Amino acid sequence: MTVSVWSTFTFAIRNTIRPVTLGFVGLQVASAGVFVIWAQIRIAQLTALNDPDAWQSYLWQTNILNILLGLLSLPLFVILSSRLSADVFGRPFPVTWWRGSLRALKVAAILFAALFVILLPGALLQAFLFRPEETSPIYGILLTLLPMLVALWCLFSHIFYGYGVMFKGRFGFRQARDYARGRRLRLVGGMVLLVLVTMPIQVLLRYEPIQPLFMRPYGGLLTISALFGLLGVAFQLLVLRDFFEAMDEADARMAASPPPEIAPTAFEG
Repeated sequence: MTVSVWSTFTFAIRNTIRPVTLGFVGLQVASAGVFVIWAQIRIAQLTALNDPDAWQSYLWQTNILNILLGLLSLPLFVILSSRLSADVFGRPFPVTWWRGSLRALKVAAILFAALFVILLPGALLQAFLFRPEETSPIYGILLTLLPMLVALWCLFSHIFYGYGVMFKGRFGFRQARDYARGRRLRLVGGMVLLVLVTMPIQVLLRYEPIQPLFMRPYGGLLTISALFGLLGVAFQLLVLRDFFEAMDEADARMAASPPPEIAPTAFEG
C-alpha cells in the first residue's frame, strides 16, 4: 500500500492533539524558562562586572547547564515518548524508563560521534583551504554547507536508528538504512510540510510590534518553545509510523525465511 506525503503529514497533525502532548510542551517550556532565568541573573551580573573575559565563562557555564538539563529531562522524555507510542500505536517501549534512558544515552553518544566524524573533514578543509582575503565568500559558504548537507542526508538515511535501539536493543546502522529504504523521501516531505506550516507562526511570534505586552520580552520565547514542543511530537509521529511499518515488514520476512538449522554432528549423537 502506497502512503502519500500528505496522508503522513495529516496523520501526524491529527494525533498530535493528545493529553501526552501537554507533557512535551511543559517539558520544553520548563527548560526554556530555566534558561531565561539563568540569562537574566548572569547577564545582569556580567554587565555590572564590565569584564569582557567573564563572558567567555558565561558561554561555558551555559553549555554545561544545557547538558545537565538534557540529562535531567531525559527520563521524562523517554517516559513521554513511550506513552505517545502506546497511545497512538499501542506499542510502548519494551523496557523500563531507566533502561530506556540508558538506551537513549547510547543513541545520543553514537550519533554525536558519527556526526563529529562526518563534519570534521569539512571543518579541516575550511580551516586549511579557505582564506577570506584570497577566496570568494561563496567558496567559504560551500565549504560550510556541503558537509552539513552530507550530515543531514546521513541522518535521514539512519533516521530509524534511535527507535530501533529503543525497541530492539541491538540495532545497527545497516538495519536503520534497510528500514529507511523507500521511505526517506516521504519522511522528508512530511517534515518539510511541518516546517512550512509552523514557520509563519514562528515569524509572527518573533515580531515584537504585534506581541501583547505580557509576552515581552520573554513571553514570545516561551511561546515558541511550546510550539517546538508540538512540532517535536508531530515529528516523532512521522518517524514512528514509518518505523513500525518497516519493522513489521522486516519481522515478517524473517518469519517467512527462518535461519537454516545446523545438522548435529556425530559426537552429538
